[in-house]
Amino acid sequence: NSPVAMGRKTYWSLPDKFRPLPRRENVVLTRSPEMFRGEKVTLVDNFQKIVDRANQQEVFVMGGAEVYGLALPHTREMYLTRVHAYPVGNVFFPEWHEGDWQLISREDRSCDDRNQHNFTWEIWKRR
Repeated sequence: NSPVAMGRKTYWSLPDKFRPLPRRENVVLTRSPEMFRGEKVTLVDNFQKIVDRANQQEVFVMGGAEVYGLALPHTREMYLTRVHAYPVGNVFFPEWHEGDWQLISREDRSCDDRNQHNFTWEIWKRR
């Protein structure tokens, strides 16, 4: 039930029935707060407000690429999903140096009813 933080495009990419994500605070980083009238989300206009919140509790950052880039220098632990596909228009996680991190666990998963592609679930901790 930890808060989730995301950019505007990631928020609007969630299926209607999951927007906002249930049972947790949804924090959306946006320069366009007028697009969120009536939405039950917490809006922030700069990433530092998310960092300040993280000092009080764990916050899960769930994209997009620009938000991941802003979060990476502040991150102590990553739950990284590597999807084994290259969809058209896909964006990518920012570059990071594995030498700065320790792989804690790795689990390969096959596609199924809920997942269209094979993927690998990894947990990394900053050294």
